[in-house]
Amino acid sequence: MNAAANVPTDDLLAKVIATYGVQAADESAQRQFIAKHIAELETSDNEAVARTGFILKRANEGFGLGHKVPLSIIAMGQAMLGIDLAVAAPFLASNPAAFTAAALGAIYYGYQALEDEERAELHARIGAALDFGVELVKTIVRFCIDTMKSLLDPETLAQIKNYVADAAEAAGNSLYDVTGKLLDRISGLASDASEVASSAGTALGAAAGEAYQKGRALFDRNSKE
Repeated sequence: MNAAANVPTDDLLAKVIATYGVQAADESAQRQFIAKHIAELETSDNEAVARTGFILKRANEGFGLGHKVPLSIIAMGQAMLGIDLAVAAPFLASNPAAFTAAALGAIYYGYQALEDEERAELHARIGAALDFGVELVKTIVRFCIDTMKSLLDPETLAQIKNYVADAAEAAGNSLYDVTGKLLDRISGLASDASEVASSAGTALGAAAGEAYQKGRALFDRNSKE
């Protein structure tokens, strides 16, 4: 997957926000969106979602560039999930908390899977779209990954990885497409096989189907909060 190809160089922030079903063409509306969204994330009862909000809040405040930084993080994550931001259409507007957690998770799990050329192209396109230097884009990515690593325990990271898998699937991709890890490809193939077995009515398939439904419920729960 070429993540950079999913990043438009014009009106990037408005198109990122449009995936949430919100129109925010000017900077004032964009600032209002990210401030409200971060506040909602931080007050979530879901620990993974709340920590995601904390990370974006630090990004919003720590670089001196305000709303552009957290939105650039979300944009990179969405691109790594395989979402074509040039379309600027609602993607998971009904479940914004899990959608954002998946975007950050895509950076955490997927950035290192990119080839050097792919990373360079992603840096360049994000930088061009936001008038950021390439080194600043790299610093923002490193901030996101390092902060997640320091704040999130293995259980919470696993939950975020589930969000990544479901968001990637919704975009027509797989967890393996994001992470590039063979284990995730094997896991995906096993999941597909389990669904087939479930449709055949085997006991193994039933258990796998139950596990899959629990994973989907975890991803969807935030839309009710």
